[in-house]
Amino acid sequence: MDNSFGNVWASYSYIRPDTTVFMAEFGMFHKFTDRFTYNGLLSLSDGSDDISLTDSHGDKGSTPTLSLYWQQNFRNRQTLVLNFNSSFYFGRSYSDYIERPDAGGGLMEAMTDIHTMIRDRNQAYAIEADYIKAWRNARFTAGASYTANRNRSEYENLDGRIFHQRQDKVYFFAEYFHRFGKWTATAGMGAQYTGFLFKETDQGSESWSARPQATVTYSLNQNHNFRLNFTSWQSTPSLAETNVVPQQLDGFQWRVGNQNLKTANSYMLTFRYGFNLPRTSGSFGIRAFTSPNAITPLLLWDNERLITTYENSRGLQNLSFFLAPQIEIVPEWLMASGYVQYRMERMRGTGYTHYSNAWSGNAQIRLMHWGFVLSGQYVRSQRDLWGEKISWGENLNIIELSYNWRSWQFGAGVIMPFGEYDQGSRSLSRWNRNEQHMRLDMRMPYVSVSYNLQWGRQKQGAQKLVDVSADADRSTAGGR
Repeated sequence: MDNSFGNVWASYSYIRPDTTVFMAEFGMFHKFTDRFTYNGLLSLSDGSDDISLTDSHGDKGSTPTLSLYWQQNFRNRQTLVLNFNSSFYFGRSYSDYIERPDAGGGLMEAMTDIHTMIRDRNQAYAIEADYIKAWRNARFTAGASYTANRNRSEYENLDGRIFHQRQDKVYFFAEYFHRFGKWTATAGMGAQYTGFLFKETDQGSESWSARPQATVTYSLNQNHNFRLNFTSWQSTPSLAETNVVPQQLDGFQWRVGNQNLKTANSYMLTFRYGFNLPRTSGSFGIRAFTSPNAITPLLLWDNERLITTYENSRGLQNLSFFLAPQIEIVPEWLMASGYVQYRMERMRGTGYTHYSNAWSGNAQIRLMHWGFVLSGQYVRSQRDLWGEKISWGENLNIIELSYNWRSWQFGAGVIMPFGEYDQGSRSLSRWNRNEQHMRLDMRMPYVSVSYNLQWGRQKQGAQKLVDVSADADRSTAGGR
């Protein structure tokens, strides 16, 4: 694995707390390389000779960004907010997949030799304007936003074939908040237009979707509170999911996008109980989620080829129970905190129904005295069912000792002092049932030293009321 990147930015802010807030930031993120290479032997169950396998893929490129924020406060507690964000991506994604017969360690002519190179020139723009009117116990907000993506992908390995994708989103909303003694309530309704067009085939899709939101809270007293929240959103097909240029992944696997995808809807209902008891605080909750037409991968067997395409599935539903406590074992000396979740999921698509029940979470304990902090952390990653795959992030544990002295901080620790680092996925498809792990059975010590240097006038802080994002899409090459 080779992962190298750099980031530089400059920002300017002008703040008059009672009237005006203006912020501007320009940044440049450059990925020098992000390359994963696997070399090994592929053993066949029919007793044939082993195959020498090289699978390498990655990407590199630059992403300049520009963000502008303006907030103006008027008489009678009225506020106007305008936020603009843009990003550009200029880069390449690449893949090399080679299979050779392995004869006694000697390499022969390649059986499969696949090289993919995609050059992207993609743009994203977003702007949002909000009006806010506040009263003593109430607040009204109304706004509109527009997001545009313009994507251009050139396939250098296919004689420079070019693919264009255009996406537009328009969103209008209104929201009202009111406080009634121990109760607070927020209700809002939005409407979102989504349209995308593919220049080469002149295919496209347009749709309108409603986006209701609501939150109700009740504070029994300072130590107990309850919160019920309902939210909804839409997800548009990505560049990789709609790109109809066929990509060969290995000797028999291919990937082809689907330009008939529709915008997917998602809905979430969360109940949370917060408590604050002597030496113990935290929250307990239940979360229900559904996406009835989620965009997911679909595997098909066609003419001796295993093809991965994409569909609007028959839906994903899950139910989660979570507990997040914090315990003061010895006041100001010893603290323990954690988060544990148990989630039950069902995923349905063309020709399949899958279920997954799994727990995840983290636990941390901290011993603090005389400027020293000794901490230990354990993380079990969340298992995510999506399409016909269950995937999980990093399972790890860490021990660290740090010391603070004036503006200095010193630290030393070990990643994975116990057990084995693991992240991976498991495919449930009847066409391609497999399990993949990235494991590391070793201890990873580290040392850190930092110093905080400040001089001159320090800027006055201000928090954005609106933070709109514009993320440029990227192509994906290869990836067995």
